[in-house]
Amino acid sequence: MGFDRGSEEEAGKPAKERPGRSWTERFSGPIRYRRFTDTDPSGKPCIFFKFELAPDQSDLPQEVYDVLHEMKHMEPRPGHGLKPQHTGLAFDRSKKHGRVWRMPDTPTARTAADIIDAKLADLAAELDTESGKSR
Repeated sequence: MGFDRGSEEEAGKPAKERPGRSWTERFSGPIRYRRFTDTDPSGKPCIFFKFELAPDQSDLPQEVYDVLHEMKHMEPRPGHGLKPQHTGLAFDRSKKHGRVWRMPDTPTARTAADIIDAKLADLAAELDTESGKSR
């Protein structure tokens, strides 16, 4: 198991048996992921996004990576500074969570996580619509 612990194993488990506290779970369609909070190996609270591949996928859609890379920094709102704020979002592998995107649980990161969730929901709806048209 080790570093490649999959969320597909978690999808069938009751919520109380999965690590962390779940905020968003999406285990169907072209974008399958779980957003949750838990501690990292050093004991610091973090926000995690764990993705799973659909049976016919070999990799996540590029648009998912685009959303994640875009949210590594957030532009400040007017009156809140001039420099982009670093969210701390980074890819990580751990024995406890497997392959995840992780960021520290800070106010900036929580805002970024909400934005990521919204963008992934919009993207999933768009991809669902596209796959429906191609059938």
